[in-house]
Parts: sequence; C-alpha cells; structure tokens
Amino acid sequence: MTREIELILVYLAHDQGHLTGEQLDRCLKMAAAAEKSGKRVPVSEILLSGGFLTRTQFESVEALRLERGRDRLVEGYEIESVLGAGAMGCVYRARQISMDRPVALKILPPAWSADPDWVARFLREARATARITSPHIVQGYDVGTSHGIHYFAMEFVEGKDLGKILDERGRLPESEAAGIALQIARALEAVWDAGIVHRDIKPDNILVTSKGVAKLADMGLAKGRETVAAELTQAGAVVGTPRYLSPEQARGDELDGRSDIYSLGLTFYQVLAGEPPFRDESSAVLLARRLSEDVPSPKSECPELSDAVSRIVIRMTRRPPDQRYQSATELVKDLEALRAGKPLPSSAIQEPRTTDPTVILPPERPLDRRFGTDPRRAQWRPPDRPKTEPTPAQEPRLRERPATGEHPLPARRAASSRFVFFHVPGDDEAFFALIALKSDLVRASHVQTALDLQETQAEAGRHTSLDQILVDKGYLEEKHREKIRAVQARHRQFEGDILFGQIAVQLALATEEQVQACRKEQEQLAAAGEPPRLGDLMVSRGHITPEGKGRILAEQVRARRTEETRRFGSIALRCGFVDKEGLSGALRIQGQRIKEQKFPTRIGEILVEFGHLTQEESRAILRAQWRNELTGKPIPDLIAEILAEPA
Repeated sequence: MTREIELILVYLAHDQGHLTGEQLDRCLKMAAAAEKSGKRVPVSEILLSGGFLTRTQFESVEALRLERGRDRLVEGYEIESVLGAGAMGCVYRARQISMDRPVALKILPPAWSADPDWVARFLREARATARITSPHIVQGYDVGTSHGIHYFAMEFVEGKDLGKILDERGRLPESEAAGIALQIARALEAVWDAGIVHRDIKPDNILVTSKGVAKLADMGLAKGRETVAAELTQAGAVVGTPRYLSPEQARGDELDGRSDIYSLGLTFYQVLAGEPPFRDESSAVLLARRLSEDVPSPKSECPELSDAVSRIVIRMTRRPPDQRYQSATELVKDLEALRAGKPLPSSAIQEPRTTDPTVILPPERPLDRRFGTDPRRAQWRPPDRPKTEPTPAQEPRLRERPATGEHPLPARRAASSRFVFFHVPGDDEAFFALIALKSDLVRASHVQTALDLQETQAEAGRHTSLDQILVDKGYLEEKHREKIRAVQARHRQFEGDILFGQIAVQLALATEEQVQACRKEQEQLAAAGEPPRLGDLMVSRGHITPEGKGRILAEQVRARRTEETRRFGSIALRCGFVDKEGLSGALRIQGQRIKEQKFPTRIGEILVEFGHLTQEESRAILRAQWRNELTGKPIPDLIAEILAEPA
C-alpha cells in the first residue's frame, strides 16, 4: 500500500460527504507540508487528530477502502472487517489462508513504515508477544512485510475489552472483578518470566471472552527489563496512559514489574468502584496527584466491598514500589485466597492510610543519630518545641492579615540551628545532571563529586556550572553536553505545551481538535524557525481568549507546584523545621495565590515570608531535595552534613 493508496482515504471521505471541498484541500495541504518537512505523518492521524473525521466516520471510510482493495493488502491473509481504527493505524479481523483460522491483523501505517523508530517499536511488540506463552496473553502468530507495509498477526479473541464492559455495566461484582484481576496477575507472571515489563496495563488492553476468560493484549510499549531505561533523546519521557501510570512512570524513572502491579491495581480499583481514582482531572493534575497522594481505599466509593479486597488494592497501589507486592506470584496467592474465601496472608494486611493531607510522609528513619565525620558538623535533631501553651508575654506576635485576604500564619520562633556554608544548584543545572544520569552518561558518584566541588568553589567566591565541572573532570564528553542541552530546551517547551493543551481541553476552553490543529501548525512553523508557544498560537487563532490563557497558565502552575510542595513539605515536616499547622496554612495561601495569579507561589517562599522558615532553612531543604534525587543520599544525612556544632 503506497502513500498514494493511503490518500484514497481522503478522497473517499469527500465522496461520502464527510469532508467539504475546503476541508479536502486543507487535509491534502497538511499531508504535503508534513511530507515536505521530512515528517511522515499518517493520513489517518491527520483525519482524526485534525478533527476532520469522527472515529465512527473514519472506520466506515476505512471499511469502504478495504472493500476496494482487500486482496492487495497483506499477502496470505483475507481481510474481513475493521476491528478498530485510530491515529496509529488499524487492526483488522482477517483469515490466515494457510491455517484457515481467524486472526487479528495489525498494520503499521505506511507513513510510519519508513520511520526506523516506529518499525522497531512495532517489531518489539511482535517479538515480546512471541516470547510469552500463557492462556491469559493474546498470542502472536506471524510478523512480516507485504507490499512495503509491516503487519503483525495475532490470536483473534471473540469478546470485548474491559473498558467497553465497564462502559456498559459500570462496576462489576467483587467476585467477577477478582477473577479478572487474578487472570491478569497470572499473565504478569508469564510476562515477568520472559524478562518483560508491559508498561501499559489498563482496561482497554484487557480482553474478556464470553466465557469470562481474560487476556492481556497490546505489548506495544513492552520492553525487556535490561532496556527499559529511557534513552537520551527521551530522557525523563513518560510512556503509558496517564490515568494508569505508576508514580515511577510519571517521573520517567526506570521500571520493573512492580510498576505493572500498580497499574493493575488502578484497573482493579476501577472495576470494583466503577470509576478510577483521581478522576475528572487534567493529565497534568492527574500525574501530580499520582506523585503526591495515595490511592484511596475502594471502600470509600463502595462501602459494601470486603476488607480483604480493599487491602489487596491498597497494597497494589502503594506509592513506594518496595511497599507493593514484590512479584506477581505474591499477588496471585492473595487473589486466590480472596476467591476461595480464605484469610489473606499477613503480607497483605496494611495499616490504615491517613486522611490528613498535611501528613505527607512518615520519617524514613530515626533522626537523632549522628551522621558524618566532619568535626564542624553536629548531631542533628528537630528544633525543640514548647511543651506547654505560651503565656501572653511569651506568645509570638502574629503577622497582620494581608490586605489581599490571605489568612495569617502563626509566626515561628527563630531557628535553633546554624549551618556551615552550603550551595544550592540551580534548577536548570540540576535538571541537566538528572538527564545525564538517566541517560547513563555519568554515574551518581560523578555527580556527587561535581556537586561537592561546586560547593567548595562557591565558598571561595567562584561559581562554575555543574555541566562545566562534569566536562572539566572528564566525566562527560562535550558532544554529549550539547546534546543534553538541546534535549533540555526541547523538553521544557514540549512539556509546557503538552500540559497547556491538556488543561485547555479539561477546562473546556478549547476542543481537542483545536489543540491538535495548533500543535500541527507549531510543527510546521518549527521547520522554518523558532515555533511560538502553544498558548500564544491558540490566542492568535481565536481558539482561546487571553483571559482563558491566564486560567490555563494558573492551572499549570498549580499542577507543577503539587509535587514540588509534597517533597518540600515532607522534608520540612520530617526535619522538624515546620509543624502541621504552619504547613497547612501555607498550603491554603499557596492555593489562593495560584488561583489569583499572585506571587510567590512556591511553598518554601511562603513559609519564609510568614516566618515559619528562615531563608537558610529553605535553601537547605532545596539542597537536600536536589542532592537526594541526583545521588540517592538520604535526606537526613544531607541536612545533617551542613549543620554546624552549637556555639
């Protein structure tokens, strides 16, 4: 199937009355512009993402095109009907002539058949499927190329995907839901035995037959454990479906099978409760909440659920991977016990989750031990708190209520600790080091040395950027530094524009079609020079108002501040720099300022402004945050190492 044959879709859509003459011209121009710029964009993607056709219209046009050329599509297969269509191409019901059996035939769009990355992903799916043998995995039969297009033949499953079942029935009975979860957990056993992480567990990728047999499908994002780390050009990239991502997926971290358990836990929750947790959120807010909040018990939605099933879901969806089931086999045992009405193993019994939003993380370890060997540095303990209510003479004076209507915070007494000199790396240079780490271009020990050297130089009055130190020390090649900088710049705008578009749709300020059209125009403008920001482009095209753009930007800030606040507040609480009351008040003010688009909105700056932190303490927390992420050194050690001996 050539590019010309693919374009038949556009003309058929026009012939069927789905496209006007003007829309036909626009679609063809977009396809030509994409091809001229070297970007092979499938016509199917232009028709759907550009808002020219609905999914139903596209499927009807594709079925008509299929009727006119079914014998020329894939040699050895007889196409019967379209099972599904999307921007990534089509899956057909077909008959494998040599074996005389029905198959699901997945075809890579011609525009992507010339793209090595897409071909590699397509082949990876086929090979990953072929490596697994399980009655609960859709089996792969054949992969190859015919008439210049890539195809993958799979087992045809007579049934529906779990997403459609939930759309039709809502929540499922506990016993039925547990049966599906058990079968997919058994599928994950086979997936992991093959050394693979699926990375996209969700209802739409679970097929259920009329006899209740569940099968895991779509290995398109699956990767071997040895290759699951992000590549340099995708450093920190998020793969998977936002609503079902694990926290480590949302951060772009390396993954193992425990990530699949988390995603299956979210799916299990939805099947039991009828709705997923954290629903009705933009993708940006959803990911931020995924990083900062525990999944609630499904009993909060459906009190009639058993305690046992609730405990299983809670353990599956713990944020720290080491608090989840450590293998699919562990999960299978608990689900089997649940189905048999037997007591669960003690491993599934969990302490109840707190509902106090200010209790962000418990201490990871006792904080009263001595850390380090530097004689300048003291044993660190949280500052003392008064054990009795202060008398009026002792009570600190409250800050007067600001004219903006913000609630005042009780002023905090002066800090009892003193720090030795320390340096906080800038966000950009720390992010640079993070990309280098995730790309395996430097080791954590290299970054640790560079950070220490930067701190020593800063104390002497000289500042050298972190990337320069890494290059000077021979830890990083110059060519890699330039590549990381390019990735960093692209990531910053790409991430911001993706969030902007998602929030615009979520707030109903623009349609998905308008966002996609502007994104396409952005790509075309990028080929000619520096592309405009998505928000500016959407305002100039009349899709949103300047006021609407302001609302979206405010929501972007809120989404980004959520994870930042969780981490900063966690350290401040754990180290005794603030109490729950002070942090809760700061959170209220932060929310109000973001809503009103007032600054500052960083939680640390607000705590300093209202006297709950000194500037020095705030900087110490920021230093600990970055160093913990870059080197893995525990937070208590990082705070302790910069505390001076009391005078």
